[in-house]
Amino acid sequence: EQRAREAEVEAAIERIRSQALAMETSEDLPSVAATLYRETTTLYKSGTEVGISVIGIVNEEQDLVTQQTVLPEAGSTRWSDDDYICDDVHVQIEPFKLSKLRSIDAYWKKAYRASDGDAVFLSHSYKVDQTYQIVQKMVKLGLWTQKQSEEVEAHFNTVLDRADTVEMGHVQFKHGYLWTLTDVPYTDSQIEELKRIGDVFAFAYDRFLELDAKQKANRELAVEAALERVRGQALAMESEQDLTGVANALFDELSELEQDLRRLTVEVFEKERPSNRGWMAIKDAEGNRHSLLVPSHGFQAEEQLRFDTWVKGKESLLHQIRDKKHVAELRPVLRALLTKMDPDLAKRFKFPRGAAQDEQHYSLFNAYGSIHLVSLDELTDESISTAQRFADLFAFAYDRFLELDAKQKANRELAVEAGLERVRGLALAMEGFDDLKDVSLAIFAELNGLSFDLLRASVTGGGGNWITRQDGKDQPARGDFFGNDI
Repeated sequence: EQRAREAEVEAAIERIRSQALAMETSEDLPSVAATLYRETTTLYKSGTEVGISVIGIVNEEQDLVTQQTVLPEAGSTRWSDDDYICDDVHVQIEPFKLSKLRSIDAYWKKAYRASDGDAVFLSHSYKVDQTYQIVQKMVKLGLWTQKQSEEVEAHFNTVLDRADTVEMGHVQFKHGYLWTLTDVPYTDSQIEELKRIGDVFAFAYDRFLELDAKQKANRELAVEAALERVRGQALAMESEQDLTGVANALFDELSELEQDLRRLTVEVFEKERPSNRGWMAIKDAEGNRHSLLVPSHGFQAEEQLRFDTWVKGKESLLHQIRDKKHVAELRPVLRALLTKMDPDLAKRFKFPRGAAQDEQHYSLFNAYGSIHLVSLDELTDESISTAQRFADLFAFAYDRFLELDAKQKANRELAVEAGLERVRGLALAMEGFDDLKDVSLAIFAELNGLSFDLLRASVTGGGGNWITRQDGKDQPARGDFFGNDI
């Protein structure tokens, strides 16, 4: 019998180990929590319940613990959009402040911690009324809503209705704890088995952290490389028209970083008059990306929301367009813009599948405006953070563009003044009507030197016109006088 039990425990531990070792991201934790719950409730089916129903990952620096709490699917309600349904169980993601949890009572103060090394088991007996008092303390501390407390009490009732006391147990491991509940004292063999499970999970979680660190490092390298490519595109700007290329680069790089974008707009706001101009990259139904210049214009409702948020100095904005009138107008407005800016594209352009009201809108702000992203999928916090880095990069590049633009304007003004001075000198030196020919030639040369690319210019006076013309770029300019009768 002992050998059979050991084989059963070892098989369960191996299944837990396999599930834990398969973790690739923190989003895989709910499935591990579900496996822990199933395997341990099966191991201890002879008792009322000893199954591990919580994985708590402790972060002392942030005063935070993130719990994966498992409840049977039957009868349980979804507490938030972050919850997971794993076959027959419901896994709820619960972030708590550690300091608040530890203020519940003396046992909680020492139980809600990670171990310094090998797994450690702690337990405490509570009377039925004490258990319900703990639940209400969670509500008073703002850790649970009243609705959540009712859900927990309903779960506890499956244990408490059959006993006067409840045994609460914590298996502390290197990174947090595993939580169990039963109505009978834990046996020595159960405690040793639970500690073995804690050690196995700690080993697997260590491996997950190593992989996670490598993945984050690799992603950071990919993000830095993408930022560098966009930076190069942005720093090469010579005019605002070049921002179309920057918008394309932003769209391509963010899409490559696994963000499924429908469109991206680089916006520059003008505080003096409520308007903006932008450069858009938009994807069609076939997945092809197209570029579009958005001229300065007054705001639609969505743009007004972004502008108001920008003026308030906020860093980002996430929203879905819910107003039915606005939803109905959104794609016709985009279609009208396409028709105005690129009629040929407008004729063949088809919007991607998916309703406009299901699109997620993200705006990442900087000193000059925003990078506005539209996706059918909800972006992760990591993706939004990455997009913010691109928005900040654009602000840096636009700063440099404005500096270069100011220098170019100043240099041009100097060139204009120098040209005026040379023409002024010739004009002041005139002694007769025929000298207008030299002035006409000088004006023609100076304007062409300022990139006017003239073919003909005339100076009128003295009863006629001195006309300067150039028959070809390689031909010298010549001046001729024509009377007023021509």
